[in-house]
Amino acid sequence: MTGALCIFEVIWKTRNEVIHNGHLVPITVAIRDACRRLNDHLVCKIDRHLKHATVLTPSEGWMTCCTDVTIGLDHSVGAAIFRDSKNHIWSVVADRFSTTNSALAEALMLVCAVKHAVRLELTCVNFFSDNESAVTNISETQGVQRCIDLDGISAQFRSCSTQLRLWKLKHISRKENFMAYNVAKWAKLNVAVGDIDVNYVDPLVFDDYKEWNPDAG
Repeated sequence: MTGALCIFEVIWKTRNEVIHNGHLVPITVAIRDACRRLNDHLVCKIDRHLKHATVLTPSEGWMTCCTDVTIGLDHSVGAAIFRDSKNHIWSVVADRFSTTNSALAEALMLVCAVKHAVRLELTCVNFFSDNESAVTNISETQGVQRCIDLDGISAQFRSCSTQLRLWKLKHISRKENFMAYNVAKWAKLNVAVGDIDVNYVDPLVFDDYKEWNPDAG
């Protein structure tokens, strides 16, 4: 049933693109979107209160930064959410990229996040991304096959991160990272880039464990 609903949703969105925007969506893109939606729903079935859930509230003196992207037809939009040791959202930033490659977009968003951290003069930051390829390439994880397409971006992240006193980069599952994904979706929908004022964002966006969907009406 979930698979059928995902397919119907993509068909409906594709139909709207044709009728309202005059844009014919390639079948390969529609299939990719349906598969991604199904995967997201399957992930959500896992109990959010896992025994080994990632701790996103940082220690005193640290910031946590969760990043994610949403992929469009010809571009991607990413977001980074910084929160402090009291679990308050401290800063939100979004950016737009010309790539539709998810690993590359995720790596680019991490670079955007570390640059934002430096601009804010933060000192200790835990970065999280749900794209394992981006994380392992930037971290230069031993024994993991590197993606040559990410070498330049990974080096850029490491170079920028030297301006922080301490930093960590970890992989996080999508089911714990919906807040960053939700903000990316909101930013794409509202064509918003740069610093995001949280007062103008739907409060339902800021949920780590539940995907936000704009009101269809």
